[in-house]
Amino acid sequence: MELTDVSADDYRQVLYALMPPGPAFAESDLLLDGLAVEFARCHNRIVSLIKESDPRTTTELLSEWETDAGLPDPCDEALGIDTPLSERRRILCAKLLSTGDQSAAYYQQVAEELGYDVEVHGYRQHTVESRIDEPINGPEWVFAFAIVGPEETIHLSSVEDEVDTPIRWWGNRRLECKIDRIKQSHTIPIFIYGGK
Repeated sequence: MELTDVSADDYRQVLYALMPPGPAFAESDLLLDGLAVEFARCHNRIVSLIKESDPRTTTELLSEWETDAGLPDPCDEALGIDTPLSERRRILCAKLLSTGDQSAAYYQQVAEELGYDVEVHGYRQHTVESRIDEPINGPEWVFAFAIVGPEETIHLSSVEDEVDTPIRWWGNRRLECKIDRIKQSHTIPIFIYGGK
């Protein structure tokens, strides 16, 4: 059952329906009206609290959720990125659901959660068993991986964002910073733009 906001009139109707019949309760209108207003206010705050307990719908408690999750990300702070509300929620959910990994699929998932459509693949060392058309990579290439994406990624704001949020913004700096932060220290990410 989904909880929704109610009006004082909704509670007023319920209270009047629960009143016993008879002239003894005829003068209780002011009391019932006051109770209806307060019950509706309490009901609506409870609905808000339930929404705030879910990181996908939080607004008032978003900063507390972010603090608990170790956000805002140092990449956003270092780059001076003012993140819109909908994006902050998405980043929060991604952080809370993140299990961590070092596979190409994980890096691709992280990029996707940040709003980037990329492909991630690793490199192999060239050996005598390699095909003739493969690059001649030395042993250090096993520590490199490529992140291939479009030249520019355009991010769009949503109706939930604040009024001063740009309608669209673009750039790949957030992706590069994030991958650099979560990669293993001995690995080398190579960003290739325009390849997708």
